[in-house]
Amino acid sequence: MKLEVHTHASLDDAVRIISGSGGKNTFHMRGEKGVGKTSVARGIADLLGMRLVFMDCGSMDLADLGILVPNHEERCTMFYPNAHWGFHHNEPLLIVMDEYTKAPANLQAMLHPVLTHPRRIGDINIHPDSIVITTGNLKTENVGDRMKGHTANRLIDIHIRKPKSDEWIQWGSENGVHPAVLAWVKREPQLMQSYVDDPDGQNVYISHPKKGDDKCVTPRSLEMASHQVWDYFKNKITKSDLLVTLEGCIGMAGSRQLITFIDLAEQLPTPDEIIEDAEGAVVPESPPAMCITVMSALTWVDSSSKLGAWFTYLKRLPTENQAMFVLQAKEKRELAKIMYTHEEFGAWCKTNSHLFGV
Repeated sequence: MKLEVHTHASLDDAVRIISGSGGKNTFHMRGEKGVGKTSVARGIADLLGMRLVFMDCGSMDLADLGILVPNHEERCTMFYPNAHWGFHHNEPLLIVMDEYTKAPANLQAMLHPVLTHPRRIGDINIHPDSIVITTGNLKTENVGDRMKGHTANRLIDIHIRKPKSDEWIQWGSENGVHPAVLAWVKREPQLMQSYVDDPDGQNVYISHPKKGDDKCVTPRSLEMASHQVWDYFKNKITKSDLLVTLEGCIGMAGSRQLITFIDLAEQLPTPDEIIEDAEGAVVPESPPAMCITVMSALTWVDSSSKLGAWFTYLKRLPTENQAMFVLQAKEKRELAKIMYTHEEFGAWCKTNSHLFGV
């Protein structure tokens, strides 16, 4: 059997690796901005049931950690940590030092004992089963990341890659991302391209050190854009407001193209219309609009009755869109359970077995 070697980790890989360490080592996650490094911490906290201590080191100073208090009896000082961090509680913590490599040198020095065993902050011992993670960007991004060599040598470095389009769509469909945004990512996989794979900076959507674009498409900015899109569809903001805020999230090139997907989404049948009249609901004509319809179904099909209506409607779309839904749905645990036991899905599989080489 051929062994595949990967030097970059996905977000799920990082959760598995770090949660399995039991706190024996300290990990430094580095990756492009907005790639989702901090979401790894939430995944680990949920998995292990640990209290998450999130420290935004790039905007902190020493006073945020705590203060030195005189002990007149012993003629010395004692460190009183900020109660917010919970270092004084004798419990395992998941400590995330976000943007550690952008922290001032004196703050990095103060936090250094937290990175090594036995862990401590000042004269306060930290529970030995605590897990500690630092994060930072790639040096080639030129955004001011720095770490002393003796510190780097004590950390296990994990390079977090950008999620692939289907990976992000899977996450987005489970976390409330608007279907128009999901469809845009599905239709434009270059949105998830790394600048490392674009040496000449030809991709107009993503950030590149050569261009220095602050407003660009990242997993994080796409989630922000989705919030604005939902606000528009809930009539909280106007189309003009939406365009302004999208440009402030994902840049000019991205906002102009995403708006075209939003225009299409406004013309599509609602979930209620599909459920009530699957045979008569409007079927979109353009491939992007069909993609939006499929992405939408991933977010609202949550029962056997809804799946039955949806499959009736889905069969009116081209075969490639039908396969798109099935492939994405099988990655959603609860939806997959409903789908695999539904007679409509069984009938669909018999008719379309050739799509999967059966």
